[in-house]
Amino acid sequence: MKKDFKFISIITLCALGLIGYFSYICYQEFFPVRFSVETDNIEKIQINDTDIQFDKEDNSIIYPTTFNTLYPNKIQVNSTIKYRKIGKLGKEKFLPIQIKLSNGEIKNYKIQTLPKISPYFSSNTNRYHKGYILTSVHGLKLIHPSYAIIMKPSGKIVWYRGNENPQYSAFHLQQHRLGKKIRYSMHTQTDNLRTEFIRGKHLLLDEKFNVIDEIQILATDKHPAMPADEHEFVYLEDGHYIILGYEVKNKYVKKYKKKVTYIANIIQEQKNGKVLFDWMSDEHPEFFNISTEQHVNSDSLPDYMHINSVDIDPKDNNLIFSSASGYNVVKINRNTGKTIWILGGKQDEFNITNEQYFIRQHDAQITKDGGLLLFDNGNSAYLNKKEFKPHPSRGIKFKLDEENKKILKTQIFPFNDISNFMGSVQLLDDNNTMFGCGGTKKCIAKILTPKGKKLLDIQVQRPYFSYRSYWVKSLK
Repeated sequence: MKKDFKFISIITLCALGLIGYFSYICYQEFFPVRFSVETDNIEKIQINDTDIQFDKEDNSIIYPTTFNTLYPNKIQVNSTIKYRKIGKLGKEKFLPIQIKLSNGEIKNYKIQTLPKISPYFSSNTNRYHKGYILTSVHGLKLIHPSYAIIMKPSGKIVWYRGNENPQYSAFHLQQHRLGKKIRYSMHTQTDNLRTEFIRGKHLLLDEKFNVIDEIQILATDKHPAMPADEHEFVYLEDGHYIILGYEVKNKYVKKYKKKVTYIANIIQEQKNGKVLFDWMSDEHPEFFNISTEQHVNSDSLPDYMHINSVDIDPKDNNLIFSSASGYNVVKINRNTGKTIWILGGKQDEFNITNEQYFIRQHDAQITKDGGLLLFDNGNSAYLNKKEFKPHPSRGIKFKLDEENKKILKTQIFPFNDISNFMGSVQLLDDNNTMFGCGGTKKCIAKILTPKGKKLLDIQVQRPYFSYRSYWVKSLK
């Protein structure tokens, strides 16, 4: 009898627990977050510290700029803050909010947890069921707002953040780990200067996606303060970063015997608001070669370098960067800025062969074993085919003898597609390769075996595409 009573008690407790759990889920899903404000006006509504967007015609809420399923979402109405956990994001999933004004009027809102205008992802995976994909998607301005996104291999979104100005881009999401500390960074556009770059600021977020820093190019005696470009963010510690920028200049160039309008690239290392290193491309005449792709004419801004990645070589603490327009990767001294070597392009110093040269490359990086890895786009709309013949996009890794400027070994990682612009490559611990697809027809991320067998394929409908994509094992 006692055993029966004990068994029934356990069953009853379990049932009550399940009822409580599902009641809580229903409460979270269907019951509003209630606010009482001390004014007759709603001065501010924010989700996770970002302003939500309103429809100007009927003043209804269209969509927030960020939501997540990992932590309670912060909802603020005027000065009052409350939190609500959300189990799933979707265009048909809403967060209800009820606001009682001081005059007794009650306003009810239903906030879409995914925007009406947002991409649809399809996933094909037969292996990668754990872990997460970090990416960002961009579409046509004004019509298709862009978002930084964390998703599961199934394509299910667990976090996203858009630009608070829907006309501008949200770009280049990364995870950074320093010991047990986790940080995220993303670029958000703040101006629309018309060049081949997107200008704005880098947001540094903590492990729960709260913004803790905003980073732009600091002023020096070489240039004024200005927005950072989107291509790279190197995190060293809180307050210590390496970022990229550029300045449009118009100067007399002896080579062309006239004034030329061109883009001067900037590599800046800053720590706690002070500039430690500030490199400008036009201070180094060996790179002022507006002939690889861009040409001097009245209708263009020659982008003769187009630096799109920076990394630190741990063996000597110097910097390597990718110059897409030069078809080369360059190493410079982190103290003096002096060029140490150039690999690839017309200025190659390593006797690169026809099988090894790369075109319009992205994401040059130093691997754990000291190799140089990059995403070789292999083609370009500006390509002079007499000098550089196009080839399929790929990952390529070099083992270099830097002292004697020789290529000791190359390793090719098949991509099995053509990416005309952007893209990234990541070597995983299981010897497979993660690609950010860049300018392909549909793909934004995929994982391939060393022989090119597809293990994961994430696609998005056009006009969306992605700059880089990363695989991470955990968000905690």
